[in-house]
Amino acid sequence: CKRCGSSKTIRAHIVPAAIGHLARGTGTDLAIISGEGGRPSKTGLWDNGILCHDCDNRLGAFDKYAIELFRRLEAVPARSDGSIEIDNVDTGKLIRFAMAVLWRASISERREVDHISLGPYEEKFRQALFGNAPVPEAFGVLIMRYHSKKIPVHQFIGMPERRKGFGSNYYAIIVAGWKFIMKVGRAKFPPAMQQFSIQDGDASIRTGEVEFDQSDDLNEIVNMVVERTRQQGGR
Repeated sequence: CKRCGSSKTIRAHIVPAAIGHLARGTGTDLAIISGEGGRPSKTGLWDNGILCHDCDNRLGAFDKYAIELFRRLEAVPARSDGSIEIDNVDTGKLIRFAMAVLWRASISERREVDHISLGPYEEKFRQALFGNAPVPEAFGVLIMRYHSKKIPVHQFIGMPERRKGFGSNYYAIIVAGWKFIMKVGRAKFPPAMQQFSIQDGDASIRTGEVEFDQSDDLNEIVNMVVERTRQQGGR
């Protein structure tokens, strides 16, 4: 275990398996999207060499809360301007859910996430997830809800992808129809996005709804799937 040193590691999911069940619903498969392309899966990407049962369970408290929140948010309509406001939110747990996904990806050696590295922030993440340390000031997160009349975006799970922007690296994850945008570093979100940044200790969050069919992510996903298909055809 890369947290406590135990040799009895388990199959730990990068994005929680229960998120996979939520996204899959009554379908047989969900779509995992990563730099490796798109592929079907039952529960998502896992690594059996990063966490023991006890340490994985400790992160599970954040995972469980996020899943309950996603179910609750399904019934929250967007306003006429596309914004969504949700009260009675444990922002500390929601933020740590996002941190846990990124941290598991950073310590994993799976090729789908081997480009994810928290570098000097990896230990600060660990302390905030397993100890009493506060959320690192260098970490920021906001979420957006995708909407599509043509594509079942709730069945997409995107592995963390590193991108450039805001004067620093940032990471994006698609989780059951929601997109998490996370920054790690000194740079701040632009003012227009800062209003959606989730703050630890707040009791509410503000987010927005985005038309997936008109988003850059749709083209990126299509290109990744096409590239994976091409590579498989050349084998």
